[in-house]
Amino acid sequence: MTEFVAARSASMNRMPRDSFAVAAENSQGGNGTDVALGRLASGQAAAGWRSKVLSRSLQQAAHRSLERGAVFVDAAWRLMDERENEGFTLQEVADKAGQSVRTFYQHFASKDDLVLAVFEELVEQMVARVRESVEKYADPTERLAAIIIGAEKLDDREVRPLERALTRFRLHLLQRSPQEVARVQEPYQTLVREAVQSAIDARQIPECDAGYAAYFISSLKSDYYFEAFAMGDQLGSPKPSPIELARFCLRGLGAELPARFEPQREPSRPENQRRRHIQGRAQTA
Repeated sequence: MTEFVAARSASMNRMPRDSFAVAAENSQGGNGTDVALGRLASGQAAAGWRSKVLSRSLQQAAHRSLERGAVFVDAAWRLMDERENEGFTLQEVADKAGQSVRTFYQHFASKDDLVLAVFEELVEQMVARVRESVEKYADPTERLAAIIIGAEKLDDREVRPLERALTRFRLHLLQRSPQEVARVQEPYQTLVREAVQSAIDARQIPECDAGYAAYFISSLKSDYYFEAFAMGDQLGSPKPSPIELARFCLRGLGAELPARFEPQREPSRPENQRRRHIQGRAQTA
């Protein structure tokens, strides 16, 4: 095989330009390699061995580039999770990634772009987690309530330092590139919009613009999220629970919170005494 490749290369090198390159230009309308690159860039079907070789090499190069970029994202993720802020240098990221700063700039334009990538990863994970959690609900209004409650059920878990850091840094990102932040958050917007439209189609909420409804819900949740993760109690008043947030949003759409999401009431004192009596008899039996 090696001898064949070498012989083929030698024969191609010996061919005069008029019999090889010019023939390719005449048959394809220009330099064969340039045409192949142009076809790949424009999404046209691959033609000839040049396009096949370029396609394979570009796919491999893209895979390697994505893998290396992911290493930098993971390194920044871990640094922010350790420090609860974005106060790291590119050299620290490069060291943690086992790469050089020069390699970093081959994959990201700036530190802000890297932190935006970390933010994007976190949002993707959150959306995937919420989608999975609402799969068990068949009722459209229940699915919408679960979406509002699920991602914000903060009392049931410890807030990660990374989440606090990214919540604060989002303000900076919004000032620098609001379009990019909007792009990153679009999957969640789509999730809410789809849930609202399903409830409208099922006639569980009155006809309305699902996009506007998703905007209002997401805006309320964003402020709720920001206060919980970044600012703390900045209003000095009791903070409503995620269930109250869902109730407020649903009532604004003309629906009520589904019964299954209502908090369970504590049993009355006589009921507690009856339960303790039953438990005591069971233990002595």
